[in-house]
Amino acid sequence: MKKVDWVLLVVVNENKKNRSNRYVLSLNTGKVKEDQSKKEKKRKTDFQKSYYYIGLVGQIGFSIALPIVAGAMIGSFVDQKYSTNSRATLIGLIIGVIVSIIAFVKTVLTVLEDK
Repeated sequence: MKKVDWVLLVVVNENKKNRSNRYVLSLNTGKVKEDQSKKEKKRKTDFQKSYYYIGLVGQIGFSIALPIVAGAMIGSFVDQKYSTNSRATLIGLIIGVIVSIIAFVKTVLTVLEDK
């Protein structure tokens, strides 16, 4: 035989924005917990999704910019050290672009696999 948990839903209108708080009282356990409405749960998941996408945009930005800048800086250092007339800078930029494209593709594939 299943144990039935008897609950009592109490709605209290105490917020300033005319939103009522809902509390669930379990009559078997005697515990009170706040019940979230569907709109509130959806709003929380929407915020979580928005933070996820903001973080994703930042990750993509760094994975594109960082290798290009690093390649250019390393190439510039090699040019100054060995006087190679900016060949190393161009090679560093090309390598940085290739690495950033690979990082971008990996990030996009990871996001697509998660969905």
